[in-house]
Amino acid sequence: MSLRDKVKAQIAELQATLTELDTLEGKTYEIESAGNLRARVKSKPKTPKYATGITWLDEKLNGGFQEGSFINIAGESFSGKSTMVLNILANIAEYNKCLFFSFEMYENLLSHKIENLNQYQDKNLLIEQYRNDLDDVVGLIKLYASKGVKFVAIDSKMKIKVSGNGEDHQKASLISSTLAKLCQETGVIIMLINQISEADLRNGRFALKGSGDQVYDSDFIFFLTVKEDEKTGITKRTFMCTKDRYNGKKWKYEMQENSFISKSIPCEEKIYVPSI
Repeated sequence: MSLRDKVKAQIAELQATLTELDTLEGKTYEIESAGNLRARVKSKPKTPKYATGITWLDEKLNGGFQEGSFINIAGESFSGKSTMVLNILANIAEYNKCLFFSFEMYENLLSHKIENLNQYQDKNLLIEQYRNDLDDVVGLIKLYASKGVKFVAIDSKMKIKVSGNGEDHQKASLISSTLAKLCQETGVIIMLINQISEADLRNGRFALKGSGDQVYDSDFIFFLTVKEDEKTGITKRTFMCTKDRYNGKKWKYEMQENSFISKSIPCEEKIYVPSI
């Protein structure tokens, strides 16, 4: 480990300690009874679901994603993962702040993909392109969660840098467990674009590349596959849910060419966000 990495690790450890102290300051923690936990949760304001704006997906999710959800979406190259995630972000930006870590696309291409955003989406969709160390990603999510961001997407897991010389599956597990814990702590929804295991795909199975604890950590796991019909030349996409912790079901949706088209999301008041 280089001196720079050692210093960064020490800083990260100190920041974690400070965060823990801030959390504990002025509070006394005791083992809680089931009755107290239920009463405390019921006394909280009802948390909304966050609609994606994609009609068929929201129907499958019974209205959208719950706060604190950690979502893995994986697929083949050119299956449309980034396009779909950007559409979801744009739709949520109609009514709430969201954050996009764009580590895959050159800014010219990204600018082209978001050129049709309206004034609300332009202000509510925040973009980070360069700080891709895991510690930086965590710090930025915590910062913007405190400013009202509720939905985060990261493109992609493969571009997140992790210090140390561990095996790929260890790094994948660290990224997964860290982001899952962050969702639990902040209530933020994180959608992580992941990579499909090509070896498993060839054998007719669907798995996240890197294995480890990614399945265990995830609240939702989605796979997006693409295939061109040899007779018609039509591209067919299949969207599969292999884990849904909230609704307890698996499902598959055969996507049409217009499956990314969004509906208008009703909300009482669109949020205009000043620069932050």
